[in-house]
This record gives sequence, structure tokens and C-alpha cells, in this order.
Amino acid sequence: MNRKPAPKKAALFGGTFDPVHLGHLQIAEWVQNLLQLDRVIFIPNYLHPLRKRRDITSSDFRLQMLRAALQNYPSFECDPIEIERGGISYTIDTLYYFRKKYSQTELFF
Repeated sequence: MNRKPAPKKAALFGGTFDPVHLGHLQIAEWVQNLLQLDRVIFIPNYLHPLRKRRDITSSDFRLQMLRAALQNYPSFECDPIEIERGGISYTIDTLYYFRKKYSQTELFF
């Protein structure tokens, strides 16, 4: 498996991404340039804890769309932790996950 080295500086960008669009990508590029980040990690949620929307596209399809949208951005990646976790994910749990996964990385949220 070809793994990327851990970034020195990375942003965590969570959302429903239903659908992912140019605005998401432009914001990520802007933040990456402003903060001189090595990586931007997109984190699609499974269920948003504060919204009662029932018309959200399936998590599997949103994940596929996001991965396709990020293909031409080598410093952007998708981490499906919240989809894999299922149910409602709270920010604190996701932050603990990334702090453990990237213990030597300066994280921005």
C-alpha cells in the first residue's frame, strides 16, 4: 500500500458535501494557501447532528462524489471516518481520532 507521509500542517474540513461543489474546493484551496498547509482532509459526515433533513443523498454516493472531485487535487484527501462510524458523529470524537492518527501534525479545523 502506497501511504503518504504524515503532513506537518493539515486542515480538517467536515461537512455533508451534498453535493460537493466548486465552493468547497475553492475554500479548501484558499485556506491551504493562506495557512501554507501540506494537506486538506475532507471529512464527510454520515448524519449531521443538528439537521433534521431527510433528503440527504446516501453516504456511500456522497463519498464517491467527493473522492471523484478530489482526484485532481494531490494535497486534498478524503477520510471516511464519520461514515464508517455510522450514526451521528460529534466533532470532539472526530478531533480525538485525528489527533491520534496525526500526532505529530499541526491540525487546523
